[in-house]
Amino acid sequence: MLAGVFPPIAADLLILLSVALGIIALIGAAWVISQQRQIHEDVRKIDGLEMAVHKLQKEVRTLQQQVQTSKAAPAPAPAPQAPGGTPLSQPMRAQQPWAAMLQDYNSLAASMKAPRAEEACTAFVAKYHIQLLTTTEHKVQGTDGKLVPQFVLAVTLNDSTYWGWVLPGQPEKAVVVPNPLHGYDQQLHEEGGMKETFASNYETGSYTELTVKLPAEFRIADKTWLIQQPGVLRVNGTK
Repeated sequence: MLAGVFPPIAADLLILLSVALGIIALIGAAWVISQQRQIHEDVRKIDGLEMAVHKLQKEVRTLQQQVQTSKAAPAPAPAPQAPGGTPLSQPMRAQQPWAAMLQDYNSLAASMKAPRAEEACTAFVAKYHIQLLTTTEHKVQGTDGKLVPQFVLAVTLNDSTYWGWVLPGQPEKAVVVPNPLHGYDQQLHEEGGMKETFASNYETGSYTELTVKLPAEFRIADKTWLIQQPGVLRVNGTK
């Protein structure tokens, strides 16, 4: 049909042109498809980056909240200390050779209102081979050069105001606790050596309940008992 309308050469050229245009159209379509695929791939990458950014922002906010919380939290209170700076933490007490004795003593001291309390004290003294002590009216020079009460051995349980426990294998060292039968009063505080032997919460009056936080440390030289380190005592239960 083209040969009837156009010269043979022109018809051939039109055919070639049609083929060329078809090829170009196919190439163009392929390019458009490839570009669309690339666009979709880029969109997926962008979505992935956005998700990563959101996740990172969330982690940053969490870290900021943790930092603010740690800044707002109050600092832990310093552990209470005995005279001389000795901390009164439970681990420190637990590793001392007198820890078991002190635990039993505080249990005993808390039961002074129970029947047969004196018998319980006698059993405690026998169990731990306690040295019964009291003070005299005389003062002696302590390890720090100051005048301190003179401690001597007492004859009976009721005569004693202090109980001494010699450390195993260290006959020159001992720890001392009050006789819980007597409680704590003004006379013991002022004249009986309590204020020199123990740091306490005592102010005035008489108390029946004693809790030893830290026993007093003593040095024994020539049968003389001298305060080396005061203990820590808490009183409660007014008479």
